[in-house]
Amino acid sequence: MIAGPPGAGQVFAGRYAEAVLAKSGDAAARAVDARRVIAAASGRFPAWLRPLVVARFGLATLGSLFVIILLATPGAGAYFG
Repeated sequence: MIAGPPGAGQVFAGRYAEAVLAKSGDAAARAVDARRVIAAASGRFPAWLRPLVVARFGLATLGSLFVIILLATPGAGAYFG
């Protein structure tokens, strides 16, 4: 895993970048250590970014669950029915 803020694009960035660079036709691109580059970039993120990303993830998850629960109510069934 890559150090830094969580999120699908950021968690799997090293793997994705390695796969893309490994398929490159350019020998210099294949020689790049993608995990080191991404780790160095992640180290430059501001300190407040990680809590912000975690809060965004939590709010998006809770919001989605709330909407699913609301859509499961009889009132939603009558409206969308």
